[in-house]
Amino acid sequence: MHASERSARAKRARQERSTLENLAREERSAFGKPRPTHVSVRFAATAITACWLSTALGCGFDLAALRSGDAAVPVDALVDAPVDAPPLDASRDAEPSDAAHDAFVDHDGGRDACAAEDPCGGGDDDCDGSIDEDACPEALECRRGACRAPVGSLRWEQVASSSADDGIGRDRARAVSRAADGFVVVGDWSGGTLTLGEASFVANAQDVFAVTLGFADGAVVDAALVDAMAIGGAASDEGLGVSSSTGASSGSTVVGRVGGTVSFGSAVTTGPLSGFVARYGTPSSLTPSAITRLPASSTVRAVATSGEDAIVAGALEASVSWGGCAVTVASGTSRAFVARVRGDGSVAWCTSWDGEGIASANAVAVDGGEVFVAGAFEGRLELTTSVESRGFDAFVGRLDADTGTLRWAVVASGNGVEEGSAIGLHGDHVYFGGAHASAATELSRDGAVLGSLPPASDLDAFVVALGRDGALRWTRTSAGTFESRVRGLAAVEGELFVMGEHGGVSWSGCSAAGAGARDVFVASLAADDGACRWVRSHGGPADDLAGGVAVDEDLVVIVGAINDGAVVDGTAWATVGEDAAGRDTDVYVAAYAW
Repeated sequence: MHASERSARAKRARQERSTLENLAREERSAFGKPRPTHVSVRFAATAITACWLSTALGCGFDLAALRSGDAAVPVDALVDAPVDAPPLDASRDAEPSDAAHDAFVDHDGGRDACAAEDPCGGGDDDCDGSIDEDACPEALECRRGACRAPVGSLRWEQVASSSADDGIGRDRARAVSRAADGFVVVGDWSGGTLTLGEASFVANAQDVFAVTLGFADGAVVDAALVDAMAIGGAASDEGLGVSSSTGASSGSTVVGRVGGTVSFGSAVTTGPLSGFVARYGTPSSLTPSAITRLPASSTVRAVATSGEDAIVAGALEASVSWGGCAVTVASGTSRAFVARVRGDGSVAWCTSWDGEGIASANAVAVDGGEVFVAGAFEGRLELTTSVESRGFDAFVGRLDADTGTLRWAVVASGNGVEEGSAIGLHGDHVYFGGAHASAATELSRDGAVLGSLPPASDLDAFVVALGRDGALRWTRTSAGTFESRVRGLAAVEGELFVMGEHGGVSWSGCSAAGAGARDVFVASLAADDGACRWVRSHGGPADDLAGGVAVDEDLVVIVGAINDGAVVDGTAWATVGEDAAGRDTDVYVAAYAW
C-alpha cells in the first residue's frame, strides 16, 4: 500500500473513531453502561479502525444508521465472537482513561489513530510507529522538545587580538559564565589595543577585560560597557574567574589579581599585588557596586555567586589576618582559602587550612547551604584529617555555606602529580576534575579509601563523580599521546561538559586527535555514568590554552587562547603579532550546540 493511501485511510479512521467515541458517550449517558448483549462501541471503534488500516475495501459500517438510533453495534456485524465478548476496557463501567484519551490526540489538536507524537510538530500519519513529518527545518533536528542545531556543531566563534610594544600579544580568556543577556567572558591581555568585534581596549601593561557576548551569534552586547569594564594599572593584572546571577540579584562578579593603583571603570583603588573581588550590580553596570582588595600576596582564582554574595577561592602567599583567616605562611609556601564576600564587599567568613608546603584552592561551586571547593597541595594539609602528600595531590571538599566549616574532604593521592582544577554540581552529584600522572592514584575520604584511578600514561585528565556525602559514584580518565588536563566542568539535564587541554584525548566512548602537544577540547559525558557522547578539538602545532566552560539551554561555550595556525572546524587562524618562539596567543570563544 502506498504511503498516501495509508495516510488517507488513517485520516478516515480518525473520523470514524471520533464519531464512535461520541456514540459511546451517548450510550453511557442513556444506559449507564453498554448493554450486555452487544459489544461496546469502543470495541466497534477498534475493529473499524483496524479494517480501514488493513484492507482497501473498508468494512461497510453504516455510521448514519448507528447514529440514528441504536448506540451499540450487533456482534455479527463486526467479528466472529460471542455475544457477551467483553469490551477492550478493563471494566464495562469504566470511563475512558486520560491516558487512553491522550494517546489519540494529535499534534494539531485533532484526533489521531496512533500514539506516536513529536514534540516539534511531526506526526505518525501512516501509523507505523515512527514520525513521518518533522516540523524542524532541514538543518535542524528535534531534540529536548524543540528544533535545535545538530549535537556538537559549531554555532559561532569570536577571536580577540592585541599587539603589545614588542609586537607580541599574549591574550587569553580564562573564565566564562552565563548571565541574563549573554555569556560573560573574563580574561587579560598583554598591552596595546585589544580588539573584539566592535569593542576595543587600551592597556597599560597586562590588564583585565570583561565582555558580554550575545546568545545568538556571540556579538558584543554593549561595546560601551566593554570599554568601561577594562580593569588594570601599571602592574601585570589577571582576570581569573567570573560568576553571574540571572534572578533578582542579577549581575556578575569578576575576580583575579591586580597590583598598585587600579581603575575599575570610574572607581580607582590602590593597594599591593593582591586578589580582588569586583561585583557589578546589574548586567549593564559600568562601575562595580562593590570592590574588595584582599591582603598582599594573595590570589583569587575562582568565584561562585549565591544571591548577592560571592564565594571566592584561591591562595594566600603571606601571613594574614583577614575575615576570619588568621594564618602564618612561610616564605615560598602558600595556603588554600575559601571566603564568603557579601554584596557590599565585607567578608562574612574566611576558611584556610594549616599545613606545610604549597596549597591552592582552584575551583568553587555553591548550591544552597553547601559550598564545594577543589584544589591541590604539596606537603602537609590539615583537612578533616591531617594529610601528607606523596607528590603533588588534589583535593575536593564540602563546606557549610553559612560558616565555612569543612564537612568532608576527598583526596586524590599518588606518587606523581595530581591536580584539582575544576568542579561541577548537578542533582545529587559533585563532579571533580583535574589531571594525574601517577601509576597508582588512590581516592580517600577523611582518611578512608574509596577507590583509585587507572594508571596514568603521562599527565592524564580525570573526572571523579561523588555523591553530596562524598561517596564515590564513578571515575573517568583520558589518556592521550601527550599531557591532558581538565580545566572546566558544567552539568545540565543529564549532560556533563568537560573542557581542557590535550595532545590527543580519549574518553570512554569517543576520542579526538591533537594537532600539537597542547590543544583545547570539549566533551559531553553522560552525567550518570561518565560515558562519552561526543568530543570536539581545536588547535595547531603551537600550544593552545583552555580557560573555562558555561552552558545554557542550547549552547555549551568554551573560552581560552589559540596560537598561530590553530585549526577550528576546518578553518586555520593566523594570530596577530606572532613571533618565531610562538609566544603570541589570541582570545578565543567558541559555542557548540548540545
